[in-house]
Amino acid sequence: MALLRRARAALVIAFAWAIAWTAGGFLVALSQYLRFARTLNVSWTLAQIIGRMWAWALIWAVIGAVNGFFFSLILTTLGRRVRERLGILKVAAFGSLAGVVLPVVFGGLILKYRMQAGESLPIREWLGIALVGAGLGAISAIATFGLAGAPLSSREDRADSGHPNAPPIA
Repeated sequence: MALLRRARAALVIAFAWAIAWTAGGFLVALSQYLRFARTLNVSWTLAQIIGRMWAWALIWAVIGAVNGFFFSLILTTLGRRVRERLGILKVAAFGSLAGVVLPVVFGGLILKYRMQAGESLPIREWLGIALVGAGLGAISAIATFGLAGAPLSSREDRADSGHPNAPPIA
C-alpha cells in the first residue's frame, strides 16, 4: 500500500512540474520567436508559429515531469521525519539538484558526440541550460511544498543549526 501511495505522489509531483514547466517553455519559445523573427526576417504563418511554440512547450513539459519525478525520488530517499523538518533552503537545494539532472545528462551526451565529431564544444550553453534547470527546479520545489501545505520557514533552519532560540526538535 505504501508503494502505491509513493508512486501516486511521484506522479502528482511530476504532473505539477510538467504543467509549470509547460508555461515556462511556452514563454521562452514566444520570446525566442520574437527575437529571431526581427533579426532573421522569418515569414511563418500563424499556425506554424503556434505549432512551434507548443512543440517547445511540450518538450519543456516532459523535462519538467522527469525533473519532478527525480525530485520525488529525492524526497522518498530522505524519509518522512527528515522531510517534515526541511527548511526552505534545503527544499530549494534538492529542487535544484533535481532540476539539473536532465541538462547535465543530455548536455554531457551532446558534448561527447561533438568532441568525437571534432566540432566546437558548447560548454557555455550547456552550463547556462544547467543553471536555468537548477533555478526552475528550486522554484518548482518550493512551490510544490507550498501547494502541499508543508511548513517552510527559517525556524526549521535554526533548529538544525543549534540556534539558542530555536524550538526543540521532538
